[in-house]
Amino acid sequence: MAKSKNHTTHNQSRKWHRNGIKKPRSHRYESLKGVDPKFLRNINWVTIFPCTGFHSKVFYMNKNECNM
Repeated sequence: MAKSKNHTTHNQSRKWHRNGIKKPRSHRYESLKGVDPKFLRNINWVTIFPCTGFHSKVFYMNKNECNM
């Protein structure tokens, strides 16, 4: 009994190039799905209250970055 063919890519490259091989679309913001929940909570807190806390008052008062 003859061995059967296992795999071939004959004509596949031509078929791929008919519509063109396109780059994957890049998105402005990457999804945060699957990111550490503790990290996400911290990010949300920082975006709501950016200029509060010990470090912002002590270290950035002279630079006027927080406009208090």
